Amino acid sequence: MYKQVLAVIILFITAILAGCSSGGTNCNQCYGTGNPIPTPPTPEPERHLLNRCYGLRGDDRGYSIIETSDGCLAMAGISSTMQRGDADVWILKIDPTIADIEESVVFSQTYGGSLEDWCYSMIETHDKHLAVTGYTYSTDGDLTGVTHQGEADLWVLKINPDPNIPKNDTIAFNQCYGGSGVDRGSSIIETHDRYLAIAGYTDSNNNGDVQGNHGQNDAWILKINPDKTIPRIDTIEFKNCYGGNRGDWAYDIIETNDRYLAITGETFSNNGNLQSNNGECDLWVFKINPDKTIPNRDATVIFSHNYGSSAIDFGYRIIETKDGCLAIAGRADSNNGDLVNAEHHGGPDLWVLKIDPAVAADPAATDRGIVFNYCYGGADDDNSRDIIETEDGCLALTGYTFSTDGDLTGKGNHGDADLWILKIDPTIANRTQGIVFNRCYGGSGYDRGEKLVETNDKCLAVTGYTNSNDGDVSGNHGDNDLWVLKIDKNGNYTN
Repeated sequence: MYKQVLAVIILFITAILAGCSSGGTNCNQCYGTGNPIPTPPTPEPERHLLNRCYGLRGDDRGYSIIETSDGCLAMAGISSTMQRGDADVWILKIDPTIADIEESVVFSQTYGGSLEDWCYSMIETHDKHLAVTGYTYSTDGDLTGVTHQGEADLWVLKINPDPNIPKNDTIAFNQCYGGSGVDRGSSIIETHDRYLAIAGYTDSNNNGDVQGNHGQNDAWILKINPDKTIPRIDTIEFKNCYGGNRGDWAYDIIETNDRYLAITGETFSNNGNLQSNNGECDLWVFKINPDKTIPNRDATVIFSHNYGSSAIDFGYRIIETKDGCLAIAGRADSNNGDLVNAEHHGGPDLWVLKIDPAVAADPAATDRGIVFNYCYGGADDDNSRDIIETEDGCLALTGYTFSTDGDLTGKGNHGDADLWILKIDPTIANRTQGIVFNRCYGGSGYDRGEKLVETNDKCLAVTGYTNSNDGDVSGNHGDNDLWVLKIDKNGNYTN
């Protein structure tokens, strides 16, 4: 009997194996009916983590970082040591897969003239060029022959980052915009129609390219066609000033899914496009329709709201999240007004504000669309400089902190200011429980994060600048260096 049972078992196993090897119907059921072979896990992509300083002996800074379509990292900032004047715009592109710091440089070029030239924002355009904005005081060098309106002009530069062509041939578009005063570009994007939209600010008044300034500084929004073959004045598709009779600044701009433009910044005004002010300076969010056929500037405003306390509060970066809301990274300096329940820590705090733009646009709404409103930091000075939404739906931020208490207790502040990376889950109501990742990077000097991006291998890459040469920082060339960090989900920057 025992031998008969054993024979049956052997025949049964043989039949299953035969089916598997022949590609028959049993191929996915070798563990029995209803129990398919487990699918092997997708291998983790190879990650190339980074911690590098780039620069020379003077002041070199990174203000913007992107992952380009070819998998490289491109940074834009300024250099005072590789330039012909006070400071030049510096565009650097590196291959993060190459370990040697010198050999990793794919493209490195400065642009400007004999005076101060600055860059705050960079994007990759549809044609794989790089477009930057900032400001320039120069009229010579790379600005020779470019129409300059006055003191400092908002500058838009578009380049082809091909290391194999002469520098002059890398310039695909190069124009200044402004009036007789100081005009600056803070943020640049490419819109759905392949124009460039720029947010900035101006104190020019009714001259040059600027009309309708409300008084002092106004937020200035431009939309241009970056075609170097047409006259400069014809490149302007849309231009408007927004604000009140005091100081108003625009720091960041995005195109929303409905193809409008959303902007954040700061305002001291309580008139014009602002109906109120909580105190000294408020975080400002406004949304506009950039349709040049609308004859009345105020009619382009979909909503305009200020948020804040009796102190100095501002918005620095804005994004549209997957749920259609707007998330703003800024700074909050008090615990009253809109900050009453935001758990402010004492000194200036990193502030994350999330609003529903549909509610914000409703004149009957009293809360101006606030859906998330929290402060992070300690008793000292803590500031945000950028915010992104990561693939897992969290919000990642970078900036800098001087604090060693509060949310920074035990987070490794190295001295003076540290570059700070914070990741939060905005779906968790409890502020502390919603902190997913929280860490300081730096040395004994001044270290600062300016911009971050989530890379294709699910890491966070950050640029900024540092004058440290200890702690997390090595290889500093002198004074400030452009600093690039690329960390994994655990915060590691070494493989």
